[in-house]
Amino acid sequence: TGTEAKLLLQKHAFKVLGVRKLVSNVKGWNAPSLGHLIKCGYKIVGRYSKHIFHEGTFVDEILLECFREDWEPIWQKYEETKTLPKLTAKQRALVSKQTTHND
Repeated sequence: TGTEAKLLLQKHAFKVLGVRKLVSNVKGWNAPSLGHLIKCGYKIVGRYSKHIFHEGTFVDEILLECFREDWEPIWQKYEETKTLPKLTAKQRALVSKQTTHND
């Protein structure tokens, strides 16, 4: 799955390459991508308003980052249980709020 692939990419970045922090961004309307990143340990750090031209209009861009210490507990739980992370109710509400903010 995409979530498992993301976790494995993060493992390579953090444990093999020794990367300190990963960054990503999503279009403001893309709830599935935002949720995917959040359940892999990314946190929202900012937003560019009306930043990307998409289908005839400008849309927001949401900026995210993930530090190794944010990812490690998620990875450890995945290794122990072989169960992919799921969004909590609080995280789902955050995704909904962030992706319906485009004015």
